[in-house]
Amino acid sequence: LLGIVTHSSLAARAFVDAGVDAARVLVAHNGYAPSLMQPPLTPAAARATLGIPIDGPLVVYTGHVGPEKGTASLVDLAAALPQVRVGIVGVEAGTPEQVWLERLAAARGVRNLLLVPRVGVADVAPYLYAADCLLIPPTGEPLTRYGRTVLPMKLFPYMAARRPILAPALPDIQELLTDDSTAVLTPPGDVPAAARALRALLDDAARAARLAGAAADAARDLTWHARATRILA
Repeated sequence: LLGIVTHSSLAARAFVDAGVDAARVLVAHNGYAPSLMQPPLTPAAARATLGIPIDGPLVVYTGHVGPEKGTASLVDLAAALPQVRVGIVGVEAGTPEQVWLERLAAARGVRNLLLVPRVGVADVAPYLYAADCLLIPPTGEPLTRYGRTVLPMKLFPYMAARRPILAPALPDIQELLTDDSTAVLTPPGDVPAAARALRALLDDAARAARLAGAAADAARDLTWHARATRILA
């Protein structure tokens, strides 16, 4: 074995703690394909393309759903901000996850969820461009309880989409995002704090644009091509 390539410093530390020589462990963050982000769209154009109402704020999460992904915190966030439409892209009709999610929303009295079935990788970008803000569920459970989500892949196209990001302040996410520099990071598990931060962000267009631009600038070095170049070097 010549060495180990990991997708995060968090994962690299696990290998080193298990006895692998640190000199033989390379951190090479994952990335995104710029071609899949074309063409860039305004929120209004993206919503018109997708048939999503243009009026009112829209925040979006894309990816798998279920308790192990922290989706319940998105429902709680929607309950705290009934005037904000919360889009969840990746809800397959007729699955146990859909049933669980709809029951949870009904129990919370939530009516502002926009549930979208899973789409192909080439069809994700319009949903990102439709958003006023992109979400990582504001909870630490996927990492600390289930231990299966480290630096979620969605983060890379999120950054490239030039939209502000709200995420929990977890060690893996903080490898790429910095609070009030490239994103808004909130205490994991504190949904009221996340709701306040999201409301403030949606009300401050200048700050949202600043954060979105900084994240997009950082994403220029986070393509798959850049990752391959780093590994080969």
